[in-house]
Amino acid sequence: MATRFGSYFERLLKQKGLSQKELARRVASSQGWVWSLINGKRSMPLRRIEAVAKALGLDEFERAELRRRVLLDRSAEEIQDYVEHLESELGRRAHRRVAESDRASGPEDPT
Repeated sequence: MATRFGSYFERLLKQKGLSQKELARRVASSQGWVWSLINGKRSMPLRRIEAVAKALGLDEFERAELRRRVLLDRSAEEIQDYVEHLESELGRRAHRRVAESDRASGPEDPT
């Protein structure tokens, strides 16, 4: 039986024109995993939200709504862990951009 999240997630798949099988392929998972999310047998792992959002082609508003719906059933501890994960990811992205910028500008002239 689909949960409130499962019903939302199933509608989202239909809205985006994706089958369970295609979403599973895009996130390197199984169709059974997607089915279990829709039918309330599993909760979406917090660290997979962004991969699923990307696979669905969600815009920023839709991504925020997906995050909100996933987080509604989580404990404060799980949410804190997820926030720390996001902060770490943002830090890695910023570090990569600085490194790419440094490489693009070439070596500094010591004179």
